[in-house]
Amino acid sequence: MEDRMNPQIPFGIAEKVGEEKKNAYTLYWDFVVDGTASMASLYPAVYFAAGRFLDWMKRFDLSPMLGLTVIRSIPEEPAEKIEMEPGSFYTEDGALFLKKLKYLALYGGSDDGEESVEEALLVSLQKFPQNSLNRGIMVFTDSYHCSHHVSLKAYPVGAVTFFCPQSMFLDEFDFSFQTSEGEIDEEGSPAYMDITSLFQELGSEYLDNVVKPFKDLIKGVSIGV
Repeated sequence: MEDRMNPQIPFGIAEKVGEEKKNAYTLYWDFVVDGTASMASLYPAVYFAAGRFLDWMKRFDLSPMLGLTVIRSIPEEPAEKIEMEPGSFYTEDGALFLKKLKYLALYGGSDDGEESVEEALLVSLQKFPQNSLNRGIMVFTDSYHCSHHVSLKAYPVGAVTFFCPQSMFLDEFDFSFQTSEGEIDEEGSPAYMDITSLFQELGSEYLDNVVKPFKDLIKGVSIGV
């Protein structure tokens, strides 16, 4: 409002600066969650941890827009996009997001224990709004492996963290990482954590390590006035 009242700044420019500043502090954060039947024993820990991660993000000056993509691993439905609000796959309402996550039905799954992780990641990447500057994905799955036959490079992302079995730590997903300035990050790579760590006490150091890649995406905008 102060920018608009400043006679030195034309209204149109002030409006544009305000929108750019809003985008710079907005993190589009999609949770790719394994919703197959085999996740039943892990799912309470996933839900609890997601709530802790959201609470921890409140310590930082940013506005998360939360999304949910579900791994189904069935032929007709390898992945599912969850509508958060009518016509939108993202919400800034953390309570609404956690409600959607809490009541997610677990069904489907592969016969050999290898789930459609890569297909769900592609759905997640395609879901991000085109004007989003800061994009991050957090993955929860009990899949022991992922056969790579889908390229993810056409949809750049800022940060990806996997919670999965250790056997997936060496899987080479074909991501294209970029900075919040839109430049390709040649050294970018996913972070991996053992999904069983969700059953441990989520202390401050652990939580900070988890959310650090996502909070680091946010870059402030200097208005210069």
